[in-house]
Amino acid sequence: MISRVFVDHIDEIKTICDVQLGQDYISRKRIITAQISRVILDDYPLKVVGWASADIINEKLAQLSQCVIRPGYEGRGYATKLVQDRLTTLMLIGIKNCVAYCWQHPDGKIPMGGILTKFGFKPVKVIKNAFAKTNCKFCGNDCGCDCVVYLKRGF
Repeated sequence: MISRVFVDHIDEIKTICDVQLGQDYISRKRIITAQISRVILDDYPLKVVGWASADIINEKLAQLSQCVIRPGYEGRGYATKLVQDRLTTLMLIGIKNCVAYCWQHPDGKIPMGGILTKFGFKPVKVIKNAFAKTNCKFCGNDCGCDCVVYLKRGF
């Protein structure tokens, strides 16, 4: 079940982000202030298994921001559902274009790349060492990961 984020979800979201993205890469403030913020809940026991956010840049463009899934729940289609929900919300409010900045791990893997491509996003740029001076679960305190920029036009 997909839901808006409520105060009760924040600690679980923060924990998932810390495990999946690196300690304190996402702050509680970021979770609270995202313009579009969704969780996906497991039916039983009722718990947060994923979180995703999006932000409106202007009347024509939005950014799909974070999307994280609790360890052990990957591969069940939760990230796909969160992407679909955010794109539907953006379309309903009249946004026509969307950008996503995706973490490219040191091994070259882009975890969200396949899902975004499925929804019509295309990679348009690579930003080298985009996350420098952040705490990365792969690189440590000075991340050397790249960022792949994906763009979807006209939806």
